[in-house]
Order: sequence, then C-alpha cells, then structure tokens
Amino acid sequence: MRPNFVIIGAQKAATSSLWMYLRQHPEVFMPGEKETDFFIAEKAWPLGLEWYESLFASAASKGATAVGEASPNYTLYPGFPGVPKRMAQVIPEARLIYVLRDPIERMVSGYLQVLAHGQETLPIKRALLERPHYVDASRYAMQVERYLPYFDRSRILIILSEDLEAKPAETLDRVLRFLELPHGWRPADLGVRYHTTQGKRVPRAWWRNLGGLMIRGRIPRLPVPKSAATSPLTTRALGPDDVTLTGDLRKRLEETLRPDVERLREYLGEDFHGWGLLG
Repeated sequence: MRPNFVIIGAQKAATSSLWMYLRQHPEVFMPGEKETDFFIAEKAWPLGLEWYESLFASAASKGATAVGEASPNYTLYPGFPGVPKRMAQVIPEARLIYVLRDPIERMVSGYLQVLAHGQETLPIKRALLERPHYVDASRYAMQVERYLPYFDRSRILIILSEDLEAKPAETLDRVLRFLELPHGWRPADLGVRYHTTQGKRVPRAWWRNLGGLMIRGRIPRLPVPKSAATSPLTTRALGPDDVTLTGDLRKRLEETLRPDVERLREYLGEDFHGWGLLG
C-alpha cells in the first residue's frame, strides 16, 4: 500500500503536532516513525519502493481510509531537489498538507534545533544571513511552486501553525475535510504542542569540538550517556544571545522574505495577514 496524503512541511511549524493528532484518528494510518524522507534522493529514495510500501503494510488491516506520512524535509528546496517529481511518479493522486509558521520565527526555531544538535557553530546573527538553507525553508511560496507543475492546487492544503494553536478544532476540521473524513473528531491531546524548542539545551563548545575531532580522526564513537544531553558539564541552557534578533537583522530578513510572502497571498487569499510582512 502507498499513502494517499503527505504532510510536506514546513520544518518547525507544528508538523509533529499535526502528525500526533492524525495518528489517533480511527480511519487514519501513519507510520509510527515520523519523517520517512523517502522522496529525497540523498536520504531514503535508494531504499526503494518496496521498502516504502512496507511502512504502510498494516494500514488495510486497520481499516484506514486516509494513509499518510509526514516529512518536513520535502520542502527544503534547493537543498533537496526533485522531491515533487518523484512524489508525482509514485503517488500522483496524493493530497499534500503544508503547515506554515511566521517565517522569521521558523528560522529562529530551525537555528536553535541545529544548534541543540551540535551542528551549528555560527551565532544567530551570522547564521541566518550566511547559511541560505534557513531562509530557503521559509520561502513558502517558492516551495509550493515546486509542486504545482505536478499536483493541482486543489490537492494542496495550506494551513498556518498559528491557527492550529489559536483555533485547533476549526483548523483540524479543515484538515479532516481535505482528507475526506467526517469533521468533528477530536484527539484527546488537541492543543498540545509537540517537539518545541522550548527548554532545549545546547552542547558546550568543547563537547561539540570533541565530536568533530572524532569524526575527522575516524575514531569510533563511544555510546553517549543520555545524561550528557542535559549535563551542565557538556551542555548549557539557551541564552539571550542565542535567540535575540537585532532590529537590523530582523529588518534585513523581512526585506528578504517580503516578495515571497506577497506571492504566498496568491495561494492563501486576500485575507492572509502575512505575519505583518506584507506591504
């Protein structure tokens, strides 16, 4: 069996929350592990279609009519090109759900996630300007437009994470209608936000550098105790310098993102507020 819907993103925009809600629906089947990344050539695509289908093998026995997966990396063009074409080849009739968040807040959250994983060395004021993948993931119109040659606009539902938080029941009903499921169903945890960056700790420089030295020296990695992820010796709490955007930096990001947000209004309608970035 193959999925008939996919949550395609965006990263750090409440896709985990939506995935957790939908998995509880009696007529929905989604694999227990989020982010299959199957349609990404650099990730799971080489595993083949048989592997992908195996992830949904038990959907029929559970009586699911909506079968889906959630991989926010599917909207990380140009970092991962070719995703829409591969998807159209395998599941051409699929419905796609794209969850958006204030693009600058999403960039900050994405930065903090990479920082917490020990994979970012630049301060936020440099990283958001010098590493293009942060802003590219927030160019939502650009990402949608990569899919439109392969999927009709009617097969793409765009919702806002702000709506999922402020009016979760109404927003979930939009998703259920889109999936042709009766609206009105509610999960017990509706309104709970999953996988947020709040409370995360980041590796101290010496701990992060040690990991880099081991990789460069091809030294086998030893098992890392779970306590190391929270130990004050190896990690530190997020500080103001990690998350604060100066007025100048925010202005530059707004100017960079504004043309994309203006194009996004074409897909969301004139009532779209544009997170205050529209002219």
